[in-house]
Order: sequence, then structure tokens, then C-alpha cells
Amino acid sequence: MMKSEKLKRYLDNIIERGVKVDYWFMTKQTGSDFFLDLFIAQIVERYQLSDKTLSYGEFYSKQFKDNTAMSEKYPSQIGENTYRNTIIPEYLGLIYRNDNDYDSAEVTDAYKLISKYIKTYEDMEIYHDLVERQLEKLSFNILNINRGEEKYKNITIFAIMLLYKILYELYHHYGSSYLSYNEFILFVMRTKTYADWPSCLELIELSREEVDFNQSSYIDKIVNQQYVNDIRFDSFFNELSNIKYIKKTSFEFANDESVSYIKAVLNKFENSKYCEITDKYVMKEFLCSANYFDGFLDSNLDVNNINNLLAVDSLDEGVIEDIVDNKAKRRNPGRVRDINNTTSVEIIEFPDTFKENNSKNYAPTVRLYNFEKINERNIEKGNKAEELIMKFEKLRLAELGYIKLVEKVEHVSKTKGDGLGYDILSYDIINGNVVPIYIEVKGTTLDENSPFDITKNELEIAKIHGKNYKIYRVSSLGNGVAKCFIIDGEELFKKLDFEAITFKAFKKGSDKKE
Repeated sequence: MMKSEKLKRYLDNIIERGVKVDYWFMTKQTGSDFFLDLFIAQIVERYQLSDKTLSYGEFYSKQFKDNTAMSEKYPSQIGENTYRNTIIPEYLGLIYRNDNDYDSAEVTDAYKLISKYIKTYEDMEIYHDLVERQLEKLSFNILNINRGEEKYKNITIFAIMLLYKILYELYHHYGSSYLSYNEFILFVMRTKTYADWPSCLELIELSREEVDFNQSSYIDKIVNQQYVNDIRFDSFFNELSNIKYIKKTSFEFANDESVSYIKAVLNKFENSKYCEITDKYVMKEFLCSANYFDGFLDSNLDVNNINNLLAVDSLDEGVIEDIVDNKAKRRNPGRVRDINNTTSVEIIEFPDTFKENNSKNYAPTVRLYNFEKINERNIEKGNKAEELIMKFEKLRLAELGYIKLVEKVEHVSKTKGDGLGYDILSYDIINGNVVPIYIEVKGTTLDENSPFDITKNELEIAKIHGKNYKIYRVSSLGNGVAKCFIIDGEELFKKLDFEAITFKAFKKGSDKKE
């Protein structure tokens, strides 16, 4: 026997009307990750610039086939009809279309701004605040399947804002923000407007007063149904660093700092014009706009205000890795890489997607870095990469049958010290002749597309030795098998641009007049 008549009426009404009515609806296409959605939006942008001799679906598939990195990571996207996944970036406000096909779809202002900063997976960590701000604008339709009340026919809700509100009110009332997945499905996801949050909170409280509510028949009749499997926005919750989401189990604040952040977000939202709006076209316009990225609902982005980040193209590689690791620790400690997990390297081609130099002059901002820790980590990372290449070179020569040369491979950065412009002296066989090769090893936990630091001395040595000088770029340290592309001293100057990051200062000489 249920104690609360109000709660019983609410639950009975869901069953009577049909459990597939009046909840937040998103397409049955499955969201994967935000980086994939950005790439799909980029395909839309490229299609609009193409001659359109292919259909959008054919163009979509070709873009994945022609991009080795993306086709390897998302092999299912090459298949027929997978272009329909373009609807996910549309829900995320990255593209916009006026009709039912994607031939005339266009990218939005939100996409144009985000894509300036996020071009690699590492950028996703560094500029993750942009992803979160975009998700906080996310709006969902109320699904009434022509059986809902007419007044809810065109209603859309800012889903994440309501979720934030319920978690904050639970925390404020009880000292714990814990919200079970069942409570989310039954109460939060059926709340139709932001202004209804008090009723939603009351129903949650009433359900908690019931004895063994989670074992009641209502859970079976409403939550444990097939329609719940069609709720396809779970992956978005994992992108919100201020919320700890355990799949189909619970939500709660990630830490104490999250309370202050979410309180500030809600204050801004509740004092904006958007708090009262439920019109789906107005909400979609806001979702597609470049507003809100600096934390205010009606302001444009200040590029120096995104988490106070510097332009990463101008940063030391070790600093970038430190930012990535700190972001990963905050969001998901399990993603922080331990370079000792790497036991071998896989040789790959120089990537077509290697990052281009798009550096601009940004106004300076202030950040504090633990450079001692970064330098220690750089040494550890360099040692690991060199150790892997020493092992690789010896194995390569052994497989070629040159056992005596194996013994001559020398780790010169250890035996003779730094400053030679290369780390390893090895050998190759060219036209039957044994020739020395001078190997400089560049190791990183970032992917193979990330730029690397190189010294003036190394460039000079590369010019001297030409094809006999090799840079082994070891990437993805921390994976079981790291990746490595090899570029020689001639290719180095043909394929890469170099940007001066630091300068040595001397006293100016006096100007002498003749």
C-alpha cells in the first residue's frame, strides 16, 4: 500500500497514458562521443564546399574511407546509411537544416567557434569547457506521440539545466546530491518545463518515503521497459565534468567544487530570458549560436576566458600534456596514462592529419605550471621512448640477420651525454653497404598528430646528415603498443614548418656611425 496518494496518481497516470509518452526524447541514433560529432559536422561543412557530384550519403562514407585515423577508430561509419548519424550533431547544435535531408544542411556558429579550438582528441581535454558549455545548452523535445496534451505539443526543455537544478536542490536540502537512475527516469525526465522543478523534487522526496519503492511494481511497469533502451543520450552525461554519472545507476556532483560551479550556472540561467522559454525554435536558435561560452547566457566568447587557457600551439609540449593529464584526472582518473604500460612500438606512415601551424597572436593570460614536475615527466617520457627505440632497432637488425651490428647500436644520449643532436647511433644497409643512422627520439603521450619540440642544434645536425638523420616520433605512450612514424633529415624540411618558441637575449651592440 502506497502512503502518498499524490505519488500513486502520478505513477498510475504514466501507465494509463502509456509509458512511451511525455518524456524527453532524442533520436534513436546513438550518441558516441563529441569528437566524432564534430567530425561529422566538418563533413557537412566540406559537403557544402564541394561540387556535390556525390550524394551526401556517398560523400559521408568517402570522408571516413579517406581518413585513416577516423576509419580505424570508427569503422562502422563507412557502411551504407551511416550518414544518418548526422542527426546527432544536429541535436547538439553543430549543424542546422530546414528540411528532411542533409544536402542543404549548414554548420552553425557554435560549431565554427568550437572547431577553431578542438581538432584532436587532446584538444578535447584541453578545451573541454567548450564541450560542457555546449551540452548545457542542449534541449530535448517532449515526446507526446499525438497522445499528449496539446499544450505540450511544441515544448522543449533545457535538459541539463533541469538536471543541475534537481541535483543542487537535493544537495541543498539533504547534504547529498545523489539521484538514482530510476528517479531520473520516473521524475526528472518527465518534467516538462524548468518551472516544474519543485513538483519534480517533491515526487522524488515522496518516493523516498515509501518502503521498498525500488522493488515496487511501478519500476517493472515503467522503468524496466524497452522504451528506456531508446534513451540515447547517456554518453553526453559523461562529458559533464561536474557530474559523476554511473551508467544506469546514479547521478551526483563530482566533488565539492562542482557545487559552486553549478550554483553559479543556475543563477545565470534563472536570471536570463531563456529560463522561461519553452519554444523549441527559440531554444534551437540559442543551441546553434556562439553564445554562453564565457559563462554568460547572452554574451559572445572572449577567447582568453575559456578556462584561462593559452593558445596551445605556442606552448611547450610538456605543458600541453600536463593540461591533458590534469583534465583527465578531474574527469576520469582511469584515463591518465602510465607510460610503463607501453612495451613495444608500431611503425606508421607520417599522418596526413598531422597538426598544421595555425598560431595567432593572442593576448597573454596568466597560468601557473609546476615546471619541475613537467621537466621530470619529460625526462621519464624521453627515457621510455628511447628505451623502446633501442629495443626496436636491435630487433630490426637481428631480423635482417646483422647480429654483429646489433651489438654496435649505441644509446649515445646515455653513453656520451646530451648535445650531440641525436639519441641513438644505429645502422642501416643501403645498396649492400653498412651506413650509420643518427636517431633523435621524440616521445609523447599525445597522439601521432601532435607537433613536437625540436632544438636548433637538432635541425643543424639534420641538415648535415640528411637522409641518414632520422626522427622517430613515438606517440601514444601509455598504450600497450605506442605508435611511431619516422621522418629523415631531408623530409623534415619538406614536410614540416618550424616556429620559434623561445629566444636567447643578449645586450645590443652599440650603433657605430661611419
